[in-house]
Amino acid sequence: MESLTEITSRIKELMNLTEQEDNQLFKSFQSGDFSDLKSYLSNETMLLDKVKRLLNTTTLEDTYTKLTTSNKTTLLKGMAEAKEQGDTLLYNFLDSFLKSSESLS
Repeated sequence: MESLTEITSRIKELMNLTEQEDNQLFKSFQSGDFSDLKSYLSNETMLLDKVKRLLNTTTLEDTYTKLTTSNKTTLLKGMAEAKEQGDTLLYNFLDSFLKSSESLS
Protein backbone atom coordinates (compact mmCIF):
# COMPACT_ATOMS: atom_id res chain seq x y z
CA MET A 1 0.00 0.00 0.00
CA GLU A 2 1.29 3.44 -0.95
CA SER A 3 1.84 6.11 1.63
CA LEU A 4 0.14 9.46 1.48
CA THR A 5 3.46 11.07 0.58
CA GLU A 6 3.92 8.74 -2.41
CA ILE A 7 0.39 9.39 -3.64
CA THR A 8 0.81 13.13 -3.26
CA SER A 9 4.07 12.99 -5.16
CA ARG A 10 2.46 11.07 -8.03
CA ILE A 11 -0.43 13.54 -8.22
CA LYS A 12 1.98 16.49 -8.37
CA GLU A 13 3.95 14.76 -11.12
CA LEU A 14 0.77 14.19 -13.16
CA MET A 15 -0.29 17.79 -12.65
CA ASN A 16 3.10 19.00 -13.89
CA LEU A 17 2.81 16.82 -17.00
CA THR A 18 -0.66 18.20 -17.72
CA GLU A 19 0.56 21.76 -17.26
CA GLN A 20 3.47 21.14 -19.63
CA GLU A 21 1.11 19.69 -22.26
CA ASP A 22 -1.20 22.70 -21.88
CA ASN A 23 1.73 25.08 -22.27
CA GLN A 24 2.80 23.35 -25.50
CA LEU A 25 -0.72 23.60 -26.90
CA PHE A 26 -1.02 27.23 -25.86
CA LYS A 27 2.24 27.98 -27.69
CA SER A 28 0.84 26.42 -30.86
CA PHE A 29 -2.38 28.44 -30.48
CA GLN A 30 -0.26 31.53 -29.93
CA SER A 31 1.52 30.95 -33.24
CA GLY A 32 -1.80 30.57 -35.07
CA ASP A 33 -1.88 26.77 -35.22
CA PHE A 34 -5.40 25.82 -34.15
CA SER A 35 -5.35 22.23 -35.40
CA ASP A 36 -5.71 20.79 -31.88
CA LEU A 37 -8.10 23.40 -30.50
CA LYS A 38 -11.37 21.51 -30.94
CA SER A 39 -9.90 18.33 -29.49
CA TYR A 40 -8.43 20.22 -26.54
CA LEU A 41 -11.70 21.97 -25.74
CA SER A 42 -13.64 18.71 -26.09
CA ASN A 43 -11.46 17.21 -23.37
CA GLU A 44 -11.50 20.31 -21.16
CA THR A 45 -15.25 20.69 -20.65
CA MET A 46 -15.00 23.06 -17.68
CA LEU A 47 -12.74 25.37 -19.67
CA LEU A 48 -15.04 25.07 -22.69
CA ASP A 49 -18.05 26.08 -20.57
CA LYS A 50 -16.21 29.16 -19.29
CA VAL A 51 -15.13 30.18 -22.79
CA LYS A 52 -18.65 29.63 -24.14
CA ARG A 53 -20.02 31.91 -21.45
CA LEU A 54 -17.38 34.55 -22.17
CA LEU A 55 -17.92 34.45 -25.94
CA ASN A 56 -21.69 34.00 -25.67
CA THR A 57 -21.68 30.78 -27.73
CA THR A 58 -23.49 27.48 -27.31
CA THR A 59 -21.60 24.99 -29.49
CA LEU A 60 -18.00 23.91 -29.88
CA GLU A 61 -18.07 25.02 -33.53
CA ASP A 62 -19.27 28.53 -32.66
CA THR A 63 -16.73 28.77 -29.86
CA TYR A 64 -13.92 27.68 -32.19
CA THR A 65 -14.92 30.27 -34.78
CA LYS A 66 -15.18 33.09 -32.27
CA LEU A 67 -11.91 32.17 -30.57
CA THR A 68 -9.98 32.14 -33.81
CA THR A 69 -11.47 35.49 -34.87
CA SER A 70 -12.19 37.08 -31.49
CA ASN A 71 -11.45 40.72 -30.82
CA LYS A 72 -8.91 41.81 -28.25
CA THR A 73 -11.47 43.53 -26.02
CA THR A 74 -13.35 40.28 -25.41
CA LEU A 75 -10.12 38.41 -24.69
CA LEU A 76 -8.87 41.10 -22.30
CA LYS A 77 -12.21 41.14 -20.48
CA GLY A 78 -12.07 37.37 -20.07
CA MET A 79 -8.47 37.52 -18.88
CA ALA A 80 -9.39 40.14 -16.28
CA GLU A 81 -12.22 37.93 -15.00
CA ALA A 82 -9.94 34.89 -14.93
CA LYS A 83 -7.26 36.78 -13.02
CA GLU A 84 -9.82 38.08 -10.53
CA GLN A 85 -11.06 34.52 -9.96
CA GLY A 86 -7.55 33.05 -9.80
CA ASP A 87 -8.25 30.84 -12.83
CA THR A 88 -4.75 30.39 -14.24
CA LEU A 89 -5.78 27.89 -16.91
CA LEU A 90 -8.42 30.20 -18.42
CA TYR A 91 -6.09 33.20 -18.16
CA ASN A 92 -3.23 31.44 -19.97
CA PHE A 93 -5.61 29.97 -22.56
CA LEU A 94 -7.05 33.39 -23.44
CA ASP A 95 -3.60 34.97 -23.34
CA SER A 96 -2.43 32.58 -26.05
CA PHE A 97 -5.25 33.82 -28.32
CA LEU A 98 -4.49 37.44 -27.50
CA LYS A 99 -0.86 36.89 -28.50
CA SER A 100 -2.02 35.03 -31.60
CA SER A 101 -4.18 37.96 -32.68
CA GLU A 102 -1.26 40.33 -32.09
CA SER A 103 1.13 38.25 -34.17
CA LEU A 104 -1.42 37.89 -37.00
CA SER A 105 -2.21 41.63 -37.06
